[in-house]
Parts: sequence; structure tokens; C-alpha cells
Amino acid sequence: MKTLNNIKYILMFIIVFGFFANFAQNEYGLTLALYSLLTCMLIFIADTIYYRIKEKPTIPKKERSKVSRWLYNLSPIVALICISIEIIFVSDEFNIPDLTLMLTSFAAVIITFVYSSIYRPQFYESLFLVLFCIGMLFKNLHYPGAGVLMVIACMGLVIYFYTIGTIQYKEIKKENKWLAISVFCFLQILSISFLGFMFKMMHWPGANMANPIITVFLMFILIPIVIRKKFRFKGTRIVLWDRIKIIKGNSKLLFLFFSLSSIWWILLVADIAPNLYSITYPNAMYKFPENNDKEFIIYRKNYMIFLMNRQESEAKQEEQQ
Repeated sequence: MKTLNNIKYILMFIIVFGFFANFAQNEYGLTLALYSLLTCMLIFIADTIYYRIKEKPTIPKKERSKVSRWLYNLSPIVALICISIEIIFVSDEFNIPDLTLMLTSFAAVIITFVYSSIYRPQFYESLFLVLFCIGMLFKNLHYPGAGVLMVIACMGLVIYFYTIGTIQYKEIKKENKWLAISVFCFLQILSISFLGFMFKMMHWPGANMANPIITVFLMFILIPIVIRKKFRFKGTRIVLWDRIKIIKGNSKLLFLFFSLSSIWWILLVADIAPNLYSITYPNAMYKFPENNDKEFIIYRKNYMIFLMNRQESEAKQEEQQ
């Protein structure tokens, strides 16, 4: 498993590099990112199968309360029935029965995700990451069903990291309150990141609100990590990263991935980093407006065609939504 984890880190950096190359209009960028994402998906599928067989429930069935057993078993059935009714008996007019079914299915799905995250955390984290990778691939290849997969995967991961963060906070609070808050903030960075990512990919309003919130949490985490502040924990003194490393799963990998995007956002706000997705001319075209060089004229013409095609594709996406 350690070898697979090292491969995940390498693939994560290749994905980031591929997206940067794609934004810089290099043809190989998107291909590099997609193949790396496909490889990550295969690794997460292997993790899902492994944890489904090997992972033991955190709370055995005999030790669970009757209420939790009933909720855990019935909530997915209720969610499936409500969603099926909504699909079969769909109507153009929004009414109270539709709203009731929607809220019931939403509540049942949340209950299912919460209990799943508690009982089989590593299995369900891997499963949600598989769905997330498939949704990303479908989104980039413009296949149908990408939006549904992205919403299910991101909501599952949001609930998963919030639930795990709450559990970790309750466990660590007994030893050190500030260490518990730091670990909780670390896991909430991932929860808010997936929530903001879902809003961004679905083009919902409020997507940009996630970045400043993540930045605040990130600063709260990075300061004790950088200065190597030691916390008293179980009779010893440890730094924050040592406690974070104990957390099982892919939280550290995902933290590095979203930290890079948050750092880029900070640099973008400070006008240090360039905007990666822009429909404006590059600075070179403004610095040399009277350049009559033949190669420059060809470049300007091709770039104008590129901008027109991008604007048309954005307009089509907005019409479809």
C-alpha cells in the first residue's frame, strides 16, 4: 500500500502540471492530466476492493444501538425509493409532494453517508474518490451523467471529511483542545474544498466564496506546521503534522492538492500569479501593437480564433444549463 500511496503523490503532481500546461495552451496538458486521473481512478478502485475485504467496521454490529442499525439499513432504501418516484413521476410543475420527496431523499442520503463514514471510513472514502475521478473524466470528455456523478461524489466527500473531523475532534479534545481544533480545521479544509469544487464545476452561484474560507483555515494550519509548534498529547510533545499523519486514508494527498489551488488563489488576488482561464489577450499583444512581423500577425489571428471558439463554447454551456 505504501508504494501505491507514493504513486498517488506522483500522479497528483502530474495532474496539476497537466492542467497548468493545458491553461498555457499546450496540447499535451489535458491528455497528461486525463491519463493521470484515469490511473488514479484505477488505484482508488483497487483501494475500494481491498478495504471492502480487509477493513473491519469501527463499531461492530452487536455494539451499535437499535436506532443507528435501523437508520443505517433503512436510509439507503428510503433514498432509492424517493429518487425512483421522482424520476418516474416527474412533473413540470413544482409542488409540495415533489418538495417532500426531495427533502426526504436528501435527508436519507445524508444519513447513509454519515453512518457509512463512521462504520467503514476508508472503504467509503475510496468509493467516493472513484466516483469523483469518473465524474471528472466524464466532465472533461463531455459525457452525459458527469454532473450527477460529481454532485454525489463531492457531497459524499464533504460529509465524510466533516464526520471524520468531528470524530477526531472529540477524541483529541480529551488530551489537548488546541491540537483538536487544528486537526478539525485540517479536515474541514478538505470538506469545504470539495463543496467549493462542486459549486465551481456545476457553475452554481457562490462558488468563489469557498476560496477565502479555505485560506483562513489554511493559515490556521500552516502557521503551527511551519514553526513546528509542539502540542502536549498523551504524555509527549508532538508537532501538528505528526498527528495528521496518523489519520488514515487520502486526506494528506488531497490536502496538498487543494493547498496548491488555494496558494494560487492568494497569488492571483495579490496580482502575482496570472489568471489561468482568461478570454483576454496576453500582455505581449498589448506591448507590441504595431508589430508588423509576419509570424506575429499569424499568431494574433490564430489567438483571436481561439478566443472566439472559447466564447462560443462557454455560451453553449450556459444555454445547456
